[in-house]
Amino acid sequence: MRAYIQKGAVADALFVLPNDNPVASVSAYVYGADGVQIGAERTPTHPSWPLSAGASEGDDEIVVTGWGSDRVPQSNDEITISDATDPFQEETESQIVNHIGGTTIELLQSLFADWDAGAIVQPRILRVPLTAVDTATLGRLHRVAAAVTLHASVPETERVVYPSPFLFDVVNHSPACTLSLGTLRIMYPNLFGKLSGSLNSEQGGVESLRDRAFVLVLADLARKLRPDFLYSDSDLEQPTVYRMMLLMAEDGRLHPDDPDRRSVIRDSRGDYRQIFDEALSSMGWVDMDGNEKPEEGEINVSVRPRLTVGT
Repeated sequence: MRAYIQKGAVADALFVLPNDNPVASVSAYVYGADGVQIGAERTPTHPSWPLSAGASEGDDEIVVTGWGSDRVPQSNDEITISDATDPFQEETESQIVNHIGGTTIELLQSLFADWDAGAIVQPRILRVPLTAVDTATLGRLHRVAAAVTLHASVPETERVVYPSPFLFDVVNHSPACTLSLGTLRIMYPNLFGKLSGSLNSEQGGVESLRDRAFVLVLADLARKLRPDFLYSDSDLEQPTVYRMMLLMAEDGRLHPDDPDRRSVIRDSRGDYRQIFDEALSSMGWVDMDGNEKPEEGEINVSVRPRLTVGT
C-alpha cells in the first residue's frame, strides 16, 4: 500500500517567483477550506542582499554585505542577481547555490554577466510564514494567495505578479515532492542525457524545474480535488515528470530541433493531461471513519469530482 500522508506541521508557504526582477513588497492572504479568509493581510519582507564587491563573468563566487536576520540560503537554493537601479532594462541572472561560507556564496556554475557592487541578490523562493492562527481551524485544502510587487523599474502593467497559490492541509500536512533527483536520473534518463541546455550538466537546473512543475501540479490538483479526499504524495510523481516535460516544451528544451513548436507543446500538454487524469482515477482516500488511517474500502478511490446531471 502506498504511504499516505501523515499529520505534520506547516511553517511557511513557499512560492516560486516568476522572474529574476527584484521583489519590492509582498501581500498574502490565508484562506480556510471553506474559502473564508483567516486572519489579516500578511506583508512578509522578501530578503534582499547587496553585493559588497563587484563580480565578473566567469567568477564562481559572490560576496554579500550580510544576511541580517534573514534565512541564509542553503546548498541547491536558487538565487537571482539583478541591477540595483534599473533591473528591468539591465540583464538579470539566476544561479544555484553550491555552498555558503560566511557572506560568500559559492555558485554551482560560473556567472553569466558582470556585476557591480550593490547589485541585488534575492532568493527565488518567496516564504510567507504561517502562524498558529492559520492552522487552528481544522480542515483540508487551505490556501495561501500572494501578490508580489516587483521593482519600480518594471512597467506598471507588469509590476504585480501572482504566483500559483500555496496549498496545505491542516489535518495532515503540506504536500511534499517525493520525486528525488536520483529517481529522475534512473527512471527518466532523457532528462539528463538527451535534452539540450543546462539539463545536460546542471543538477540544480533539473531540481529547480522539478520543484516548479510540482507547484503547478498542486495548482491543477486544487481545481479538481474534493475536500473530503486525502492522497499520497508519491501519487504525484508521474504527473510532475510530465509537467516538467510540458515546461521544457514551452521553453524550447524538449525536442529543440523540431521546427513545429506548437505541435511539440500540444503533444506534451496532451500527455500531461492524460497522466494527470489517470492519477486522479486511483489516488484517493476517503477517510470514512475519521481515524486518519487509510483502510480497505477507503483507498484507491477516484478523486475526480462527481458529475451531477439534472433534467
